[in-house]
Amino acid sequence: MNNKWIEQYPDNLNSEIGSIDDSTVTDLLESAVNKFSSNTAFYSLNTSIDYKMTSLLSKRIAAYLQYLGVTKDTKIAIMLPNLLTYPITLFGSYYCGATVVNINPMYKSREINDILIDSEAEYIFVLDKFYQELQPCIPDSKIKKIIVCKITDLLSPFMRIVIPIVILIVILIIVIM
Repeated sequence: MNNKWIEQYPDNLNSEIGSIDDSTVTDLLESAVNKFSSNTAFYSLNTSIDYKMTSLLSKRIAAYLQYLGVTKDTKIAIMLPNLLTYPITLFGSYYCGATVVNINPMYKSREINDILIDSEAEYIFVLDKFYQELQPCIPDSKIKKIIVCKITDLLSPFMRIVIPIVILIVILIIVIM
């Protein structure tokens, strides 16, 4: 097969992927923890989390999910924007062996409802700001537990103070206009 795009690759870029030693995404995370434990894994809103903390927090979420009854192949929906809570809930779900169903947090109730019904998700992580769109979908779905996250979860102490102030200022500006 002639893949013309390969001709466009820089000389130092191999067109073939070598063997991957990690068999699961959580194995890959643990490899990163072993090699780069104190390096930044994720950064959001002036707060960073290193690989070691990512693994630790993900395992804590996994333990909580197992306490709730999550087992292998349980479907967990994640309706979060790009905040630090997203990768933690994602890896935590994977540590349980769950199947993750991503839901765009900008979707409206009709779209969310279709996804929840089709996926048969039993648990969902949702940002508090998007709970209003989720709420009407709950009766039609198989959701057993809703885990509500806040924008300030996992942020540094400084940013936990700054973010609500900024939100308040934006709301005041909107009201005044």
